[in-house]
Amino acid sequence: MPNKVEFKPYDFIFAKVKGYPHWPGRIEPFEPDPSGKPPKKYPIIFYGTRETGNIKSEDLFPYHENKERFGKPQKRKFYNEGLWEIENNPDWDPNITIPVSVSQLASQLTPKTPSAAKKAQLQQATAAVAAEDTSNKRKRADADSGDQPANKKQAKTSQAMNFFPVKIAATWNQLPENIVSAGTVNTFKNLLDKFWITKPPVLHPTNYVPNSLRLMYD
Repeated sequence: MPNKVEFKPYDFIFAKVKGYPHWPGRIEPFEPDPSGKPPKKYPIIFYGTRETGNIKSEDLFPYHENKERFGKPQKRKFYNEGLWEIENNPDWDPNITIPVSVSQLASQLTPKTPSAAKKAQLQQATAAVAAEDTSNKRKRADADSGDQPANKKQAKTSQAMNFFPVKIAATWNQLPENIVSAGTVNTFKNLLDKFWITKPPVLHPTNYVPNSLRLMYD
């Protein structure tokens, strides 16, 4: 719901800027609208940083009414100093300094380290995820390498028994590991040629390759 509060110069407020907590500040003097309409934006000076800006009225909240809601210590730099200034030195008297304890408050709000048990659980969960990821990568690498055994298709007719995919599967599965996992086509062909020399002629691929493809082996 839009904020319908009208502010006057020097009113204390909390201003909400994207990415920051509700920040303590003060309305600066401004020229009122001649028609009496409240301004859509108000000039603001922020405590803690003394930066200025023009903030929409819906992003401004009266300080005292929202002190319990927004005025809690934060880890954000200069925020706690701003809370102290709006209460103790709203006019920035140079003779009044911010206590060191206020400036150190942000570092004291740093989250505690997890307990040993929670830390061990986190490490175990991380290790399990890493192991599963490694296993999946290995499976994908094996699948991509092309060194899996060929699936021999079942032929239901005598004509189908002479099809190239049916006849070549058994021969492929008899090839040594160094051949089926060759890195390049030329390496594969060279290793295969040497392999055929030591095997009976019945295993030579030209027995299974159609005439149209025999040029590969010539």
